[in-house]
Amino acid sequence: MKQTLIAAFIVLGLAGCATPATTLPAREATTLPTTAAAPTTAPAAIPTTEATTAVAAPEVTIPAEAAASAAVSPLANTNWYLTFLGPLDTPERATQGNSVTFSFGSDGRLTGSTGCNSFATSYAPAENGAIVIGAPTMTKMACADEALAAQEQQILSLLQSAGSFYIEGITLELAGNAGALYLQQQ
Repeated sequence: MKQTLIAAFIVLGLAGCATPATTLPAREATTLPTTAAAPTTAPAAIPTTEATTAVAAPEVTIPAEAAASAAVSPLANTNWYLTFLGPLDTPERATQGNSVTFSFGSDGRLTGSTGCNSFATSYAPAENGAIVIGAPTMTKMACADEALAAQEQQILSLLQSAGSFYIEGITLELAGNAGALYLQQQ
């Protein structure tokens, strides 16, 4: 398995996190599950917790249904980093994408880092590729620059609007009406 992944990294030109793929894998168009309409304005402020010197993800309560469906999901116990994000037809390369991480636990817990702050939430996947992601709880640290702060807000908006997931090889797409996050497996 390890040799296969190394070969895939070499074939795709991905030797090392600093040089993620420059193109996204092609796939057939998918109709997203109908969920609540995407917001037409910026999302409301994300619930936060006061930051201290530690930047561990905040605690979050996981609904029993999320934990049960996550345990048998292909997302369970996987770790990813961000490569692209934005509209489905014109995603952009992530700014410092390899510092933006997502860890899906087998207990329905999704934790990670936006590059500025740590977050924790719940996730509940379904067999048909649908996914429900809860509102994240976050630390409250300032981003180093405006580009990272803007990317953080875009990540949170796309994460909360995600209604489907699709895995192809070492790439994960979390998609919704607002666009998609494209992640690469660590």
